[in-house]
Amino acid sequence: MSTTRPRRTFVADTREEPSVPEEEDSLLDEQQQDDVVQKLTEQNQRSNARWISILKIFILCGGIVNLIGLVILIRATAAGTEPILFADQPIPLAPAFAFLSLVLTGISYNITGHPHSATSFGHIPHEYLTIASLAPPALSFFLGKHRSQTFWWFSETALIGVCATAHSMIVSSEGEKGPEGLNKLKYENKGA
Repeated sequence: MSTTRPRRTFVADTREEPSVPEEEDSLLDEQQQDDVVQKLTEQNQRSNARWISILKIFILCGGIVNLIGLVILIRATAAGTEPILFADQPIPLAPAFAFLSLVLTGISYNITGHPHSATSFGHIPHEYLTIASLAPPALSFFLGKHRSQTFWWFSETALIGVCATAHSMIVSSEGEKGPEGLNKLKYENKGA
């Protein structure tokens, strides 16, 4: 006969029935613990895949908008007219900045689509992308351009910020902070 007693949860003496009935089988054996961790890991992976798909669509929409802006700026520059996007003359090197925005969107798409990427783009932190994307709105602001133009250029920075935030949440939901971290909480319940 064993001298160990099963763990009992603390129940306050409120003279009421407990909302959760006490079960004698409240302890999980090793296989049940592994099953719970496996189930939570699979749920986490499905959720992350869903969010990555939504994020890819969001980035693609941003890329399409940037591509349209680039085409409009190139046509306006070639014709020597003001682009329809802005209330006044665009900032200097506007087509180059529009192309930069398109490239930054592509890099964000690559990083976000592959959270654990080993490619050269996977090693570029989102902070560098954000700093690079701040050049056009800063130039627009300091040159005193219309608000609409400054906000247009700032939209790329906002896109990268959303992607960086979502990417960090997806990566942090894996590993030590995610369901795999539950392995540290397993307890020994031999003979159960």
